[in-house]
Amino acid sequence: MDSGASSPLYVANVIRCLLSALGVAANLLILYIIAKYPTIRTISNVYVANLAVADVSFCLMSLIDAKLNCDSANLVSSRSCDVGRVLAVFLACASIFLLTAIAVERYRAIVKPLDHRLLRTQKKACRTCVLMWVLAFLAATFDTVVRNLVSNDWTFTYQSLFECVYLKPDDASSGHAYLALALSISVILYAVPAGVMIPIYVRIFVTLRQPRPFPARASTSRTLPMLFVVTVFFLVCWLPFHVTSFTAHSYTDGDSLTAFYVGTALAILNSVINPFLYAFIGKNFQKHIRRLFCISPREEEDTG
Repeated sequence: MDSGASSPLYVANVIRCLLSALGVAANLLILYIIAKYPTIRTISNVYVANLAVADVSFCLMSLIDAKLNCDSANLVSSRSCDVGRVLAVFLACASIFLLTAIAVERYRAIVKPLDHRLLRTQKKACRTCVLMWVLAFLAATFDTVVRNLVSNDWTFTYQSLFECVYLKPDDASSGHAYLALALSISVILYAVPAGVMIPIYVRIFVTLRQPRPFPARASTSRTLPMLFVVTVFFLVCWLPFHVTSFTAHSYTDGDSLTAFYVGTALAILNSVINPFLYAFIGKNFQKHIRRLFCISPREEEDTG
């Protein structure tokens, strides 16, 4: 047996490839269902569709990179590494900002339902999603500009597109600038979204516990677990990535590579798991998935 094919890094890359392929397929399924069935094109699912676009793009980028990494790491140049990091930051920001927008939308729907019903339109939801994409683009631009201004003594830690998100200063004197950039990206991609989502879901939980008889309360409370679990997965899946990117400069090459695979695998898992959470918890998606595959509720019970 080829020793390269049995090495831990090769196995880890295969796992990343399989996860990415699953994420592409699952998110494409969500987009196909929304495109095929007009009845599911609700205002809430405007956000879901945009999140699926961000996630499928993120997984597709990882899938392409995993294939390149298996074939030849030498295909990647310093300039293509620039492109890889820009895309990774842009798509990650888009996914995370859209998760934050979903949390805010749910907050307004549950905590301030009357105002929300009066002001809520599909056009406003589309504008909000466009704003999230623009903010993601600005965040990626900020990262690129700052890195190119202060990274004269920095090198990309690895040589494949997806691995280009990690940087390592060659000169210890540039360590402070590196840490400042890593910290700013962690704040933009993790601390701020978490600081918005956690208080929002705490407030939603408190509101749902109060005996206020709004007509939409039952249906709204059924969607809460889906959004809550999605947020928890975001917090858990992205934390190792930010920890490893923040401390990558202090690792040895072997330790840094291991930390990279753990962090990126969990980050990809977040994009993979989102559509499954919608399918398993969201009753609307469950119904349309059964309809798509011609499974009646009775047949589902018999096969289960």
